[in-house]
Amino acid sequence: MNHVKLVVIAGALLAGVIGGATPANAATRCLHGITTYSGRCFTSHRIAHHLKVVEAVPLVNRSGHTATFHCSFTRTITRSFAVGASVSAEVKATLFELIDASTNITVQRTVTQTASQATEAGLSVRLRPGQRATCERTYGYVSTRITDTRYSGSVSHRRNYRVRVPSFLGVRLVN
Repeated sequence: MNHVKLVVIAGALLAGVIGGATPANAATRCLHGITTYSGRCFTSHRIAHHLKVVEAVPLVNRSGHTATFHCSFTRTITRSFAVGASVSAEVKATLFELIDASTNITVQRTVTQTASQATEAGLSVRLRPGQRATCERTYGYVSTRITDTRYSGSVSHRRNYRVRVPSFLGVRLVN
């Protein structure tokens, strides 16, 4: 009877590979159902790494002298693990583990950076008269498409949705 379960799991893995996922970034996790022949498998596909600017503070030296400017921010930023579908806490935990195992980037359920933390992490820069720079707060995250396959005996149902997992909040200076 375990043979059927192995076929279903192997089928889910094969579907992930055929569906265009790159094997290095694809992974599958399964949850067993109430009966021997039921359960749910989640396959992550190509994982993309993103960097998004969430706040920018322009620095401009309008004086006639070279001056030192420091990045200063005024708000707290929080980003959390987001699933593009309504799922249970158990499924959400499984998806997080799946993505964590599929990437070499550290991911977190929630990242928070207060204004004072960002200001402390910010850089000082010396600007000549008329020179400009921009302090940026950045949000790093990974995203992937998930194939969610529920099976019961020989019947299966699939749905796809996107998942976004935070990695970090940072500060950078752009000239």
